Parts: sequence; C-alpha cells; structure tokens
Amino acid sequence: MPRRNQPELDFHKTVAQYLDKALPESCWWSTFPSGGGGKARGAKLKACGLKAGVPDILILFPTPEDSAVIATDILWLELKAPKGSLSDAQEAFVERMERFETVAVATCKTLNDVYEALVGSGIRPSARPA
Repeated sequence: MPRRNQPELDFHKTVAQYLDKALPESCWWSTFPSGGGGKARGAKLKACGLKAGVPDILILFPTPEDSAVIATDILWLELKAPKGSLSDAQEAFVERMERFETVAVATCKTLNDVYEALVGSGIRPSARPA
C-alpha cells in the first residue's frame, strides 16, 4: 500500500528538528500529538482531559531578565499544511488564549513562520531556517 501524502506531518517533523537545534537551553517544548488514530483514540484522549483545538506544539520560555514581570511565557504553535486553515475549535482556542497576557498562539505554514513566531515572542533562536 503506498504511503498517503501527509504534508502536515512532514512539516511537523521538520519543525521538531528545527526547534531542537535552534531553541535556547532556557526554553522547553513538546508536541501534543492529538490528531490521528481514529475515533477510539480521540475518545480516550478526550476522556483524559485533552481539550478540542489545542495546538500542535507548546513552548515555554522565561521572561527576559530586564522585564518587570516574573513569569514564564508560553507560545503555542499550530502547524498547518500550505492550504490548511484553523478549525472552529482551534479558532476558539486562539480566542481563549488572548485573555492571557503571557500566552501567544501562532499559526505556521512554513519554517520561516515558526522563526518569526519565536522572534516575535522574544525568543532568540540560534539559527534561521535554511
């Protein structure tokens, strides 16, 4: 059986490699593998508390030392294929996160979008995308 084209999954793997290479040690990140696996897996994740619309990647990073706020900032990355768009649940998640001052959500379709989201959040990646 031929492999189904999965541009979003391929992009996700590329982003993971980039984050491992480019994020400062002060950052921590993880993927939320909530997609795929069918209805049974989805039901299990929902029963365990996974909320609809949670983005693909969570990045935690310290507030810059020169800031008056003592907090850890949060950047969520929602990864999309070139022609992808946010679902209603993802749109609702973005709206909900806008209530929090130290949380940002970025929708990224390219590695350069990821870089721009990092820089825009105050993270200084060690490398630009190739």
